[in-house]
Amino acid sequence: MDRNKILFLIDSLGHGGAEKLLTLYLKYLDKERFSARVCVFAVRGGNPLAVEIEKLGIHVDLLPINKLRDLSALPRLVTYIKEMNFDILHTQLSFANTLGSVASSLASVPSVSTLHTLKNPKKGTSSFWRFQLMGLCLRLFSDSIISVSEATRTYNNEKLKLPEKKSLTLFNGIEINKYQTLSNRKKAIFKQELGISESSKVVTTVAVLRKEKGLQYMLEAIPEIIHEIPDVTYLIVGDGEYRSELEAVSAETGVSDRVKFVGYQEDVSNFLSISDLFVLPSLTEALPTVLAEAMAVGVPIIASEVGGIPEMIRHNHNGILVPPKNVNMLAQATLRLLAKDRLMAERCAEMGKKFVYEKFNIETQIKMLEEIYIKLLTERK
Repeated sequence: MDRNKILFLIDSLGHGGAEKLLTLYLKYLDKERFSARVCVFAVRGGNPLAVEIEKLGIHVDLLPINKLRDLSALPRLVTYIKEMNFDILHTQLSFANTLGSVASSLASVPSVSTLHTLKNPKKGTSSFWRFQLMGLCLRLFSDSIISVSEATRTYNNEKLKLPEKKSLTLFNGIEINKYQTLSNRKKAIFKQELGISESSKVVTTVAVLRKEKGLQYMLEAIPEIIHEIPDVTYLIVGDGEYRSELEAVSAETGVSDRVKFVGYQEDVSNFLSISDLFVLPSLTEALPTVLAEAMAVGVPIIASEVGGIPEMIRHNHNGILVPPKNVNMLAQATLRLLAKDRLMAERCAEMGKKFVYEKFNIETQIKMLEEIYIKLLTERK
């Protein structure tokens, strides 16, 4: 049986959520039905995930395009698609969604585009016009538009006037079996390696360190938490442009000795395993995969009630939702799950594990994605 040739087009291959999801999908894509190839427009941070993709035996091409107004960009992309004789195109991120949807139409190849974020650029800015241009191209040329949460789908349909008939929701997937709980002995050893006492309660956030992730509000909540539970460590896993500001906040609030910045980590499972609580105090989120990872390990969760998070966390069932920017409610929810209501914490952890197995298993999600491809290919015949 001839395999269908899919081009996965993406802006670059750094350590972002869309890039990691693409790598995971390529790992689980049915190799008997599909032949995959990846193309990027730019190299950012060395494109580290390109190495991971090529380890899977999948070739990564670079087609240098730095600006949408590059007049040669579209003809070069169309030529590339035609010469490689692709059967379908799947685009991710704004440049790829914009140029890829148009190029696929010109090359007479069906296209799928994925929207990962809830963007709200200020009117009149270049970001706003790029966002609107992407919406126009998706509206006119993309055959199927996937959003990673229902909130993302609804938001972008409204903002970009995307047609309902093209629009659908597909949750991200994770390798559930990768996220196992460590034994008590291994937990103690790992905490010791991090300089955390065995008795310390560990509250963890895994995130790219940007202002929109809201970690500054959790840092402001730490004094109230340690007033009632003195032995608490706030573990921040990740790196980014906002790190120095967060370090300044932890110093200003006098909690630097209770906060550990461990930087970007390729594998976060051990950090989640030693955690008594996971907190994601974001100001906006489309669908944070890290919550699925925390649930898979069995960590109770506190998260902001924003974006697609309520599609993952049901309040007082598999976690606690709090309003964004609310320092006091973050502190009270943390105290509740760490000390005041441990039965509730255990129930949230148990329900979280059940939910993630049902809704976020990568093997289930990739089958659903493959059915989208097959439907488009069948319609084009």
